[in-house]
Amino acid sequence: MLNKNEKSQNLFGWLLEKFNDFKSKQLKYHESLWDWFKYELNNKFGRGLKHKITMAYYSVRNYERVARIGDRTSYDGRRSRVDIVWELRKPLTLTFIQEDKGYCPTCHARAVDNGDAYDDEYNKFNHARYNHWYETDLLLKNEKYTHTSCHCDKLLFEPLDNWYNSGGDEGNPLATQDCAQWDINKEIRVKEWWKLDKVHQAQLLPKDWSRYDN
Repeated sequence: MLNKNEKSQNLFGWLLEKFNDFKSKQLKYHESLWDWFKYELNNKFGRGLKHKITMAYYSVRNYERVARIGDRTSYDGRRSRVDIVWELRKPLTLTFIQEDKGYCPTCHARAVDNGDAYDDEYNKFNHARYNHWYETDLLLKNEKYTHTSCHCDKLLFEPLDNWYNSGGDEGNPLATQDCAQWDINKEIRVKEWWKLDKVHQAQLLPKDWSRYDN
């Protein structure tokens, strides 16, 4: 049997071996154990703690629940889909997003310039996706229209299609074009209501009208 001195020596040797293993592992990523200690301290109570608090804040701020009613709008426009959104940062408000079809001014203008359509052939270009946004206060039970976000699938993917078709010489695989997405206020009325291009121009909202990108 080992006496007390031998046991102490074995224990000390085992601890020294573990310490050397730990030291050799840490020195692969740090110049010294002091650098490792400072890194761990900063990670737990400095930058790391700030990151954890920030991520916890965003997870609470961005928490939402979505319920969907109906299917995607058909090409004849007879069906509509509605998303009902509840957000934790606005607990007493429900947001309703109603999908619809609408006029695409860019595609119409391009067709007119190319001689493929007339100025008054608006109905041929009712292929854009329109999302009408409404908000309802749960206490007041009042519904308020906020805006309509629009996009054209053809224009949205046009830079990517051009990039593929040109072998990478034209287009952009990472970003779309400004004309592919826009916001309008459909409650703005225009006297010449049958001229959709004039109506659309009057209803168009500036790019920075809201700090939220819908």
